[in-house]
Amino acid sequence: MKPEKSKERHVFAALLRMGLYTMIVLTPLMIVALLHPKTDHGFVYTVGKNFALVGFTIVAMQFVLSAHYRFAPKPVGIRMANQKGRVERAISYVRTSFFAARQFADIDDLNRQAIA
Repeated sequence: MKPEKSKERHVFAALLRMGLYTMIVLTPLMIVALLHPKTDHGFVYTVGKNFALVGFTIVAMQFVLSAHYRFAPKPVGIRMANQKGRVERAISYVRTSFFAARQFADIDDLNRQAIA
C-alpha cells in the first residue's frame, strides 16, 4: 500500500505545482484586466502588451524554477545530432528510412502507416 500512497502524493504535488505555476503566470494578466487602465491605444495593442507581460512572466518563472531545482538549461544548436541524440536520430530515421519507397494517398494514410 505504501507505493500507492507515495505515487498519489507525487501526483498531487505535481498538480499543485502546475496550478501554482499557472496562477503565478496569469496573475499579472488578471491584474491588468481588473485595473483596466484607460489609454488611447487600440484593442490589438493592449492585448499584445498584456500577452507580452504574460510571456515575460513565463520566462522569469522558468529562471526561478531552474534556480530552485538547481537545474541549468543547456541550449544546443539546430541540427546538432551529436548533442541531442534521441530527438535528432528519430527525425533522421523518418527522413531517410520511413519515407523511403513508401506510398501514401493522403496525410491520413501516412499517419495510419506511421502508427502501425
